[in-house]
Amino acid sequence: MTGLTPCILHRESDDQSGPSGHPITAQGHLPSESAQFKIHFSYSLYPEDSAGEAYYRIKGTDKTFHVQADYVLRPGWWEQRAMIDYSNLETHGVRKGSLIDIGWAEFSNNQPLQWVLTGSEKYGYWSSHNPPVAWMHAILDAMGDRKLKYIACPATQWLDFYGQLVRGSRWFDVRPCLGNGGKHMLGHYSVDRATPAGGNGLSVDEMIEQINRQVASSFMDEYPGELVILDVNNEAGFYTDRAGTPRLTEAQWRPIMNKIQDGIKKPCKGFGERRLDQIPLNEFMGDGKGCVLTVVRSIPGVERDSDKGFYLASQLPQANDYSNTDDYNHMRENQMAKLKLKRRLGPEGDPNTQDEFFVLSWTMTDASVP
Repeated sequence: MTGLTPCILHRESDDQSGPSGHPITAQGHLPSESAQFKIHFSYSLYPEDSAGEAYYRIKGTDKTFHVQADYVLRPGWWEQRAMIDYSNLETHGVRKGSLIDIGWAEFSNNQPLQWVLTGSEKYGYWSSHNPPVAWMHAILDAMGDRKLKYIACPATQWLDFYGQLVRGSRWFDVRPCLGNGGKHMLGHYSVDRATPAGGNGLSVDEMIEQINRQVASSFMDEYPGELVILDVNNEAGFYTDRAGTPRLTEAQWRPIMNKIQDGIKKPCKGFGERRLDQIPLNEFMGDGKGCVLTVVRSIPGVERDSDKGFYLASQLPQANDYSNTDDYNHMRENQMAKLKLKRRLGPEGDPNTQDEFFVLSWTMTDASVP
């Protein structure tokens, strides 16, 4: 359970157990961070009487909710479930009094249930159940004056572009290449080996199409007011059809980059040579329309073109370091250590402040391939 409110989530006393009469032993306070707790069921001949609750209050307010574990009768069997009861809490998209089933986790697969609460009394509250697709626009009043380097932009790689966009991703690691019969593709390849290893995915045309969403309207039209960042780089800049997988030449890059420049419908125009990470979010999306910001990194022959929303990587400096391991625990600890090192926030101008745009590279490297 993750509490991202300005106030501590305060655990109410155990004598406030719910209808079951069995309080769940759980985390006492959540000071704006995540906490895990385990729910243990003892097998019983009477599953209808096996349940428990843990009550929470947003400290300093009258907002309360509780975690509920229970057996739910299904056709032919009783099923264990965990639920969030919004007993005296209303969030954007979830009414007060709602009971939300969040499923059940097995310890054996190491995948816990997750529930997030964020917001404040001033701006209202949001939870991870039914969050807004246009989440940036929804909380622009709260963070519009913040510089880009202080905005957390989710990113993932397991869906297509449109699927990622509607699930909240706003930063994309875009790696063009040539392949699949000389087509403009996107790929992912290991570059520290004599022969690159990897594969191709969507085409560049499909990427543009899904951002623009050519059927009736684009993502930017369906959900206006969002900032989408494309980090276009040469990490996979290979001709994957050819023996030896040679690097693309400047002449081969040119039509790929022209296609991206000319294809994006709503580019972030007019920022010239400015440092992009120093620009407040309102300047990108305060008009309520939003835009697509394309940052080009290490691609030969590409120049800044702010009229088409194309900028150089030097304008958006970032800390982005792989852990270079295939051990998940090592990768996790390494990335979190780098995050703490690179994000020591303090007053601007303070020499101890580290606030560079940080990319959490939650990625493992296959060490078995030489």
